[in-house]
Amino acid sequence: MDNLERYQNLVRIGRGTYGTVYKADDIGANPPCPVAIKIVTGLAESLPCFLVREISMLKSLQHPNIVQLRHLFHASGSFYLVFEAMAMDLHEYISRNPRGLSRDLAQVVHDFLFVLGCPTAEEWPALPSLPHCDLLEGNNRPLSPFSHSFHLNAEDAHLLNALVRYNPDERMTAEDAVNLPMFDLVRAYDE
Repeated sequence: MDNLERYQNLVRIGRGTYGTVYKADDIGANPPCPVAIKIVTGLAESLPCFLVREISMLKSLQHPNIVQLRHLFHASGSFYLVFEAMAMDLHEYISRNPRGLSRDLAQVVHDFLFVLGCPTAEEWPALPSLPHCDLLEGNNRPLSPFSHSFHLNAEDAHLLNALVRYNPDERMTAEDAVNLPMFDLVRAYDE
C-alpha cells in the first residue's frame, strides 16, 4: 500500500509554522487507528537540521507522556510526519491550564534534580543526543546526597537513595524496603 493511500478521511485540524495538521485514519495499521498527520510544505528536498534533530529525538524516545512519531515519508514535494492521535495538543493543554505546571509540581521536580542530580548517559542512553545536553554536564550527582536539607543516618540515606533511583531496575521496591532490618520492630509489633 502506498504511503498516502494508507491514510483516509483527512480532516484539517490546524495550521502551524511549518505546515498543516490533519486528523486521519491509518487503515494500514492493524487494527486501523486514528493518527495526526503534519504535512510540512515549502521546503527544498531536504529538511532543516533542527527539524531532523527533533524528528530523530522523537523517533528515539518511547515514553507515555511524549507523542509517538509513527511514520515519516516524502511524497508530492512535501514531508509527512504521522503521529499517534492525541486528545489535545500542547497549546490546547496550556490554554486550559494557563498557570502551566503547578508551583508544587515544579518544586518537586526541582527538588528531585537538586538532590539526585541529572541522569547520566548510562541511565538514559539517549541523553547525549539531546539538544543542550551539555548544559547538564557537571550536574550528574551531588557530592553528599540529602545532607543539604536535613540529617539522615547512613541506613536512612541508603533506603532513601534506593527508593528514588532513576533506573527502575535498580530502584528498591516497597516490599524490599519493609524487609530491611530497620523495620524489624514494626513487623514484631504487627505480629
